[in-house]
Amino acid sequence: MKRGLIEQRSITASDPTFLEYFGIVGTDGSGVTVSGPEQAMKLSAVYRSVSILAGTIASLPLYPRKRIKGEHFEVNYDSPLYRILRWKSSIRMTAYETMESTVALALMRGNSYLFPKFKNYEYDELVLLTPGTVVYDKTTDKYKVNDVINGISGTFDSWRLLHIRNKNLDGSKEGISTIQYASKILDIAANADEQTLYNMKSGNKQKGFLTGGNVLEGMGRIQDSQVDTVAKRLEEELASGKSVMRLPGELKWNPYSISPADAQILENRRFSAFDICRFFGVHPDKVFMDQAQNYKASEMSQSSFMTDTLQPLLTQIEQEFTTKLISYQNIGTKEKIIFDRVALYQLDPKGAATYYKEMFSVGGMTSNEIRLVNDRPPVEGGDRAFVTANVAPIDSPKISGESS
Repeated sequence: MKRGLIEQRSITASDPTFLEYFGIVGTDGSGVTVSGPEQAMKLSAVYRSVSILAGTIASLPLYPRKRIKGEHFEVNYDSPLYRILRWKSSIRMTAYETMESTVALALMRGNSYLFPKFKNYEYDELVLLTPGTVVYDKTTDKYKVNDVINGISGTFDSWRLLHIRNKNLDGSKEGISTIQYASKILDIAANADEQTLYNMKSGNKQKGFLTGGNVLEGMGRIQDSQVDTVAKRLEEELASGKSVMRLPGELKWNPYSISPADAQILENRRFSAFDICRFFGVHPDKVFMDQAQNYKASEMSQSSFMTDTLQPLLTQIEQEFTTKLISYQNIGTKEKIIFDRVALYQLDPKGAATYYKEMFSVGGMTSNEIRLVNDRPPVEGGDRAFVTANVAPIDSPKISGESS
């Protein structure tokens, strides 16, 4: 996109310039249409929103769990899925990198695909397929893959691929990227960014116009060519930073202030960032918007982010992984794959302390279980569960002072 284009006309969501800028469509220079959603990441609110969602989910431990007794499930460290989901998913990528890219691709491209590889009849790798190499056939419910980079090609049943998709409007398996839903607000944000860059490019250079001169015909009349020469000289002197300039006696310099439209650019950028946050479900606090609020409001925004934004994404991933990587007869009854949501509190010492204190006081966790989570060695007697015993029935002898 050429600088200065923004001065001549606005770009719209259906404009090829806008679509190319944000990677919804584009060309590779030879006229071939290509995609490049990473272009949308040039907007700071988009970049931060995607980073928060993808990074937060990728940082949560994802464990295969097996049923021990009753309804109790424990981490299955002996499962080959433990290494794949927790540490090293493939030769090329760690588990964190794979999950982060999976979520980012789903948001920005609409779909992301993972292909499980086997070795000696056991899971060996979970490969993130290259974008643009998978085609879903609605009529046969099969995936056609041609991923040269990862060496995977062929036609596969739907249960063979893990498919994480973004929202859609037809109930199908194919998702639509968030940047397509948000095309109008991205259009506004793109124009605001381009205009801001154009305005700032020249620094603090003054703008204005020349007036004066004798409008009557005669020897004292200043010719247009002479005015043009003076204007060009004045522009060069202003650009060079010169503070004192000389004008012919009949000419006057009239500077003008920033236009109302230009004055609203920064404000438009601010409101565009709010709308982008709405599309991604990320609170403005998390993209470093200047929000004046107290600690309680900040705490509520974090709680809302976890329940309204993270929980649906985590549930989708858990169900997709569980139903595709665990045998049908064991799904949910004997085995499952779930995130360790408690890890969300680990980076907040105060929140973690409150959580563990409450769990310990009701017998939900023992001292050694808390120590284990925090990578501390067990202590003698730490396996016993305790409950707070500072209440009694209202008619208890302890309340009336009688001996029990």
